[in-house]
Amino acid sequence: MKKRKYLDDEEEEEEEGEEEDGESSNRRSRRVTKGKKLAWWKGERPVYDGGRMIGLLTANPTPQKKAKGGRLVKGNGAGNAISKRLLQGDDESSMRLIKSDAPVVLPRDVSYLSRQGGDDLMVWDDQLDGTRESKIVCYAESLPPSALPITQPRRPGKDEVCFAAQSFSVPEIGGKMSGWISGYVELPAGAIKDAEGVGECAQVFFISECQDGAIELGISDPAEMEWRDETAQRQLLKKGDSFYVPPGNIYRLENHSANQSCFIFWTIVKPLTPAAPAVEAAAAAESVEAAVPAQ
Repeated sequence: MKKRKYLDDEEEEEEEGEEEDGESSNRRSRRVTKGKKLAWWKGERPVYDGGRMIGLLTANPTPQKKAKGGRLVKGNGAGNAISKRLLQGDDESSMRLIKSDAPVVLPRDVSYLSRQGGDDLMVWDDQLDGTRESKIVCYAESLPPSALPITQPRRPGKDEVCFAAQSFSVPEIGGKMSGWISGYVELPAGAIKDAEGVGECAQVFFISECQDGAIELGISDPAEMEWRDETAQRQLLKKGDSFYVPPGNIYRLENHSANQSCFIFWTIVKPLTPAAPAVEAAAAAESVEAAVPAQ
């Protein structure tokens, strides 16, 4: 009995191309236009989300020793959820998800400013009643964070500190608009931001990255003048949550995750300073003049 010879993908495609070239010199080989075949017998398959291919589930190269546990390459949430469902009935030790980067398609008739050209743009300035160049963009690479000091007593082993960076500091427009400051704070795994009062300011927070249910927000008892662990109110938050601390309150943050950092963006809104009496008198005089009809 004659044994049948099995060919791999490349040899099979090459023979197909040669046969087609022999039949007609004007017909091109399918190797030019045909994509790579998926090795279904090895578990290779595309991963789709919303009708768009977001990755490729592939087999590890063979021969290879079987690992104790599978590892999932970090990707977007939708991709990870889909791949986990696919892996439930498969051998996790032999599969991994390869993330496909989505292309960036920009319009050809639009020009963009370069990051190397600076972060100042021409904007309208109400205080000057005209235009001026102002810093309204803050690039991530220009925000080196600084470690915050430990300011409160802590339990043994709780010595991990957090890091903070300030992106903007906008002064008040006298008597018209409050000043504000913004930035972010990073809490590594196990880190604590010690209790701090916001004074007469209001502070707004948005949780950008964290392990769900690992971020503890503490608000002191409003009847207390300082932070007390025994009477503080505590709540666990997750990614996408936001909160704010009203004036006159004390807050504290702690990351209970064992291996994941937390990034929180914050904005401090300063109180509006009352206008000076002379300024108020001048404004009143202007309003009176405006109300009197011209002769």
